[in-house]
Amino acid sequence: MHDSLPLASLHLVHIAALAVVGAVVAFRLLERRGRERWSGVARGSLGAPSGPYRSSSLVASRHARAPFLVRVTSFTGLAFGHLFVPVLILALLTFPFDGIAVPLMPGVAVALAYWACAWAMLGRLNEAAALSRAVAVASMVANMGLLALCPIHLLLIENHRLQGLRQAVSTSVTGVELLFAAAAVVQASLMLATLRFHRNALEAPVQALP
Repeated sequence: MHDSLPLASLHLVHIAALAVVGAVVAFRLLERRGRERWSGVARGSLGAPSGPYRSSSLVASRHARAPFLVRVTSFTGLAFGHLFVPVLILALLTFPFDGIAVPLMPGVAVALAYWACAWAMLGRLNEAAALSRAVAVASMVANMGLLALCPIHLLLIENHRLQGLRQAVSTSVTGVELLFAAAAVVQASLMLATLRFHRNALEAPVQALP
């Protein structure tokens, strides 16, 4: 049996601090680069009569930058990627591999996908809305299942302990997965909420002010 390896062995506090710093730097760079594309997006329009039976609309104003909710979601997506890519890789290298550790491998891909969605939304890329929705829905489904699986695994570990078996390593792996799955579900929910409010802005063609 393997000796106990606590979660502290992953240096989560240090990695989290570095992740925040990295996310701030990446956010500032990407947000500034994306302002030009957002500046051409109409914030609203005003109806102006042009005849007895028809009217035209004029662009009232444009976004100076990405909307607040888009910026928040993008920053948390960047922070998610900066945090969980190294944490999951370190967990795979640190803890002995068992069945419950299998989701750690696709978890790295999910973290990278969240980072890519943040980049796409800040830069208002053509595929930003479609990519973000696909990633959010897939991640939500997978990680809701993982959240349901982890407590069952913890109960099995406790049962093994009562039988005199040592499974502390699996407990640590399960702790990492619980943390990851919960954070992934929150981020997916935030992305879906952002798309609900700002999908039109992400997909709208650039309009010029008169």
